[in-house]
Amino acid sequence: MRKSTLRNILSLLLKLIARIKVYLFSKIPQNQIVLLKELYFRFLKFLKEINLIMSNSYSFFSYFWYPYKLRDSRYENLLRTIYKEKSCNLIEVGTSDGEHAYHMIKTAQIFHPINKVNYYGFDLFEVFMEEDMGKEYYPKQPPKFKYVKNKLEATKANIYLYKGYTKDTLPKFIDTFKKENHKIDFIFIDGGHSVNTISLDWNNLKNLMDYNTVIIFDDYYDNDEIIQKYGCNLLIDSLNRDIYEIEILKPQEQSLQDWGILKINMVKVRLKHQIQAEKNNKF
Repeated sequence: MRKSTLRNILSLLLKLIARIKVYLFSKIPQNQIVLLKELYFRFLKFLKEINLIMSNSYSFFSYFWYPYKLRDSRYENLLRTIYKEKSCNLIEVGTSDGEHAYHMIKTAQIFHPINKVNYYGFDLFEVFMEEDMGKEYYPKQPPKFKYVKNKLEATKANIYLYKGYTKDTLPKFIDTFKKENHKIDFIFIDGGHSVNTISLDWNNLKNLMDYNTVIIFDDYYDNDEIIQKYGCNLLIDSLNRDIYEIEILKPQEQSLQDWGILKINMVKVRLKHQIQAEKNNKF
């Protein structure tokens, strides 16, 4: 059978699954939905191993596995990147309720045993104070630490959560992490939204970058007034293009604010190859 024919068959199968999924899941108890997802996950791994999915594998994987609110949203960039890079050591600044973390971990599990997937999450959790909402442009208060911990530990991955302000927690974490010579291949920065906090997070986390590390920033805004106080725009625009590869990711999404519509993109940053080669030659 030709590969193009097989892809067409898989594509038709995806469309069929999508049509019946919502109806079936509305009739099935929640505990059985979890079981069905796990069975599908194992089936997907089997297909990957026998090389049937080929170049459109991510589309096949995401079409069924991710909830509608993730598919075709800017947050799918996280999952697409982890899938493409085969990442398994993940940092997220801004864990929030752990929903994105959960799907990031499950994506990493496609290519790695779950006990080899490491997730490091940073958030305020109970440390959050009312003034942080305005200062950092938070849309809501973070959930409780224990709730998120239980939710993520259910994946059976190695979960490490850090509670507090990243200006305090990140330097301690990075110092210990580098001493133990660990590697990070994926970082998502989506914590405090002020220009100062994002810059501090970047200045800490860039110390963990190597050729295999991808950093994704949320909150690249299309608003000249907002970016003077919030978002990653000023930081991204200041980065040296001779050192870093920088890509503004699609889609651009719109968020309704009190004053109007805020347009938001994500941005992907990684070291250029020749810079990594120069770093290696120093050792």
